[in-house]
Amino acid sequence: SEAIIRLYDGLRIAAKGKGKGGGTGKGATKFGDLRDNSGLTVVRKADGVDLLGSKADVDKWKETLKECITEAGMVPAVVRLSAEQARLWTTERVEAVKTSTGAKVQLIRRGKGGENSMLEINGTQAEKDQATAEIEKSHETMSFSESIADVPAAATRSLTARGTNKLRELEKRHDVSVSIDRKTQEVTITGSQDNVVAAKAELEAEIEKAGTSVTHEIDIAWEEGGVVIGKGGTMVQSIRQTCGIEDLQVETVEEKKKVIIKGSQEAVDAAVKMVEEVLAKAKEAAAEQAERKNNKESGNGEENTKGSGKGHRKGKGKGKGKDKGE
Repeated sequence: SEAIIRLYDGLRIAAKGKGKGGGTGKGATKFGDLRDNSGLTVVRKADGVDLLGSKADVDKWKETLKECITEAGMVPAVVRLSAEQARLWTTERVEAVKTSTGAKVQLIRRGKGGENSMLEINGTQAEKDQATAEIEKSHETMSFSESIADVPAAATRSLTARGTNKLRELEKRHDVSVSIDRKTQEVTITGSQDNVVAAKAELEAEIEKAGTSVTHEIDIAWEEGGVVIGKGGTMVQSIRQTCGIEDLQVETVEEKKKVIIKGSQEAVDAAVKMVEEVLAKAKEAAAEQAERKNNKESGNGEENTKGSGKGHRKGKGKGKGKDKGE
């Protein structure tokens, strides 16, 4: 039934972490407590839920299960969200609506980038109406947007690098949503007017800084070239994505190799640090492997010596046994 589907959907959302989804309904929380802490086996059926265990435990928890199913069976009000709106619905904003209206509100993220996300609202009709009105009012306030066109590719790489989280930090700092169209290289900022204006000014400064390229070279030993490149180029790719640099090449110069890194100053500095860390770890791993090999060889030598002595004594024992037999 729909109630059972919603009950388990709420449990799945809760499992992803309260910090990401804006909280879950009380029914989902109680049902999670029942499933995880009751000591009963909870079996999902097409039209209900079975509790398996001792009669005393089943009797203790069956009322809780009924409450959970009843709450899940309430037809929720739904407010559909764009990807930009979904990013603006932080845990704090969802909790504020729940507190002011008494409704149970949860953010359900769906689709790539959150474009099919929604706010699901449960409660009395009055609570649902009030929560829906507050959400729509928030959307009116947060519907202002500004765009920055023709952003250099180097700047978008730097802004979206996995290791920096610059855009997410800017969104949180100014309470805005930032999206990048990689085909047109256009950045769009959405939120309240004052917040968007402030965020845009900061973002334009970051873009200008990130769009200025510098080059840095690192001399490395011949055998370290493979470490920086990684199997199938995986390490190079990881450094590029993590630091947001434009390019990283390993070139041969006479009997040595050289790492050439290009990008914004900040991205290059991060990449240089990452290369140094990768090389240091490789040296440490090689030293540990050599030590284990030496220890193993030393141990084998001692065992062989002891084994020879034991075999000799064993032979003597056999000889004595033979003399006695005669």
